[in-house]
Amino acid sequence: MGLTSPHCPIAEPWAAQLQELQLQRSDFEILKVIGRGAFSEVAVVKMKESGEVFAMKIMNKRDLVQRGEVSCFREERDVLVHGDRRWITRLHFAFQDPQCLFLVMEYCVGGDLLTLLSKFGDCLPLPLVRFYLAELVLAIDSVHRLGYVHRCGRQGALWGSMGSYGVYGDLWGCMAIDSVHRMGYVHRCGRWGRYGAV
Repeated sequence: MGLTSPHCPIAEPWAAQLQELQLQRSDFEILKVIGRGAFSEVAVVKMKESGEVFAMKIMNKRDLVQRGEVSCFREERDVLVHGDRRWITRLHFAFQDPQCLFLVMEYCVGGDLLTLLSKFGDCLPLPLVRFYLAELVLAIDSVHRLGYVHRCGRQGALWGSMGSYGVYGDLWGCMAIDSVHRMGYVHRCGRWGRYGAV
């Protein structure tokens, strides 16, 4: 029995008020789609009420359920919530509608490391390589300290913020370390790929 059930008419005004207060997709203006994946797309969005700019990851619920990836969403959300802000993108909001799940995160205007590589013709100067590699190691270590492994450390997962590329933004495929041990390192969230877990 829901709050708007005819068996509980006194709750209807309260339920309507609660629904009005919940974030919805329509509270954001999509400015630009910056990435598409197997289950999701990521867009730069502006919150209509405040004018703040965020990155919004939009995931189709049906696709997640059909591919058995629901736990990946939960684990990515948990890492974003509890992660070290120096290395993990800040999650501002998480909400859902009947079709989709939404993660609204800090927008890192510096772009991703893959974009930076393309600007240098896929060959970064050695001092930059050392700097970005050190930041990536620190980001991965912060994920491990939370009790998770991550399935890939690809260039598109590392985002730039305030002139630095030390923010891990794409945490799809995080898996609790205790789950990895129980499963004997068998993949659960996406493909572990030929490089294995990070």
